Amino acid sequence: MAEVPVAGSGFLADVKAGRQRLRLLATDTGYGVAANIYSLTEMRWLYPPHYFSTLEVARLWAEWEVRSSLKTVTKLPVLRIKWISTKPGGTPG
Repeated sequence: MAEVPVAGSGFLADVKAGRQRLRLLATDTGYGVAANIYSLTEMRWLYPPHYFSTLEVARLWAEWEVRSSLKTVTKLPVLRIKWISTKPGGTPG
């Protein structure tokens, strides 16, 4: 049986490529599962939140977006993205 997300639960991942430092977020907001990418370098959100049916789909979208944009901007690949649970009981990817 799949775990039902609790509002506030989710995952985050920090990514570094060249001078770019980004934080990927996939969180159950209470309104739905949202994904977003924050630039730690520029201290701003790169996109408005995107909403998805599950945390897994939100994580996949964030990974795809960050890999695509960093490949274009920095010409450097993102080797590995390690997700960390933002609430005890989550399952890191």
